[in-house]
Amino acid sequence: RGAGNLLGAEQSGHIASVGLELYTQMINNAVKKLKKQQETLPFEAIRIRFDVQSHIPESFIQNSGQRLGLYKKLAAVRDEEALWRLRDETENRFGRLPDPLIDLFKSTQVRLLGQRCAFKTIEHRNNRLQVQVLKTGKLNTEKLIEWLQKPESQLRFIPEDTLILYNVPNSMNHILAGLQRFEELFLLSQE
Repeated sequence: RGAGNLLGAEQSGHIASVGLELYTQMINNAVKKLKKQQETLPFEAIRIRFDVQSHIPESFIQNSGQRLGLYKKLAAVRDEEALWRLRDETENRFGRLPDPLIDLFKSTQVRLLGQRCAFKTIEHRNNRLQVQVLKTGKLNTEKLIEWLQKPESQLRFIPEDTLILYNVPNSMNHILAGLQRFEELFLLSQE
């Protein structure tokens, strides 16, 4: 059969102008592009504020282009697996990571966790870790109530969308541990 019989008179005109093989290739490319867009959902920006020195020391990577390249790679990381690969790659290439760079990798981990839980903001100041939740429907209210009712609980919930955890020291390890505790309050399997 001719293309007009399979696809109808309108499509056969387009095929005739570019050729069947090229038309098929164009359709395949368009489908692949659409699938890729569906796999990589928009990467929501989270406002993150904490006072921890996280950076790439010039003494560790002297070349400014290499430092800038690593910053760009960290900003582009979309999951923890990619983050750990980048960390291993950096350590293999440059040697043992200094503390400020380790903290930079942890701050990227904070961003990833915040995106998983749909946080709008993550702030740490005065030993208080505070997050503002974008999608409160993801909160596991049973776990939240259970945690709030514990007499020794350092957690506070400000309706409609803010969680505060007190007594969180100003270090990336403690901030990340506090956020991982928050993560337990979310129903992430709904994704």
